[in-house]
Amino acid sequence: MEELINTTNFSEEQVEKFIIEQFDLKGFVITQISDRHYAHRELPAGVRIIDVQIGFTLPSKRQGMKYRVKNIRNLTLVISE
Repeated sequence: MEELINTTNFSEEQVEKFIIEQFDLKGFVITQISDRHYAHRELPAGVRIIDVQIGFTLPSKRQGMKYRVKNIRNLTLVISE
């Protein structure tokens, strides 16, 4: 698996918690976390928007890989700080 790409100040664990709270999803892995599309937008104080790419794992058929990611989904999270 590739390393997680994260361009935000949020940890992977924090983002995972936000996804579970907002979308009630479980059993996923996070592949990307980004706020670059919203960096120059004016938002109300205390509100952040981030894009997250997630996928669901399946056993890998290749030797040396633990799992493969399928069913990629792109989510937009609105976070009140």
